[in-house]
Amino acid sequence: GRTATSPASFLGRLAMAPVHGVGTPVACFVILGLPLAGLAFVGGTSLEAALRQAGLAAQLRFAVTMQDVRTVILLRRQLSAEGPRRRPWLRISGAARRGPVWRRDWQGVLRWPALRILRILVLGGAAGVAATAAWEGTPVLVALAGLALLVAALDAIEGLAQEADHPTRSSTLPVGRGWLVLRHLAVPVSVMLVVCVVGVAVGGALGPGGLPEVVGIGLLAAIPAAVAAVVGAAVSVSVGPAINPLQIGPLANAVAGVKAAGPPVLAVLGVLPLAAARIAVNANHSALAGAAPAALGVLFVAATVTAAVLLREG
Repeated sequence: GRTATSPASFLGRLAMAPVHGVGTPVACFVILGLPLAGLAFVGGTSLEAALRQAGLAAQLRFAVTMQDVRTVILLRRQLSAEGPRRRPWLRISGAARRGPVWRRDWQGVLRWPALRILRILVLGGAAGVAATAAWEGTPVLVALAGLALLVAALDAIEGLAQEADHPTRSSTLPVGRGWLVLRHLAVPVSVMLVVCVVGVAVGGALGPGGLPEVVGIGLLAAIPAAVAAVVGAAVSVSVGPAINPLQIGPLANAVAGVKAAGPPVLAVLGVLPLAAARIAVNANHSALAGAAPAALGVLFVAATVTAAVLLREG
């Protein structure tokens, strides 16, 4: 719109008001009125709430230093007052009641606040935009797409994360820890498939001519991308902090590095079938011939990590 969006730019144009017209002085008066409005309403600020937020921010900084992903997620939700809904968006009935883990995870998803739903959908759209840009010739953006899906999966994996928060409770259940972990992965994968489909739709819509080949290959790549992102998020919240202050030495540093870098690397691997399809197209081969083997390879890696890390942690 041939205008500025920065308040500092509006203030800087005040001296050039005769050149830019009357819009800039009006905007400047509005901006100067914001501090006055703040002073008018600051009297209603709760000091107890401010102290509580300051304490949560200090705990958040410490959790980030320790690379404790689960604590960071919980503290961020407390800071933003992002609590579950009192009433679910939908009621679970029929066949969905048969599996207790399946029902419990869906009950948690259906009580998500609107802000959380909007956030993961926006992350899915961002992943779609990054994947489309990677398809058009910027392959490094594959990493951005994988990281966006990993952040969305950290919300989708809430059921398993709560089991990890209460390890003694899961030990009293009449099922093995391994089967419990596997059952908790079903709903997050379903949610992430929806997020990936949103990303495919956004990426296809923004591409030139709709990019039908990207849409088709994107739907194929959505399965390994969703599975890899969920497994990476599960490793982040189940294994524990990447840095353990009680452990020192080269071996402890190596373990901390694997715990910190493993989930992002796994999430980025989930998007590689799209890059493999593009390489096949550039070599005058079928995109499906490039994406299908890569997708199978990603699923194999995700299954191996699940068996070697998640089930062993149980």
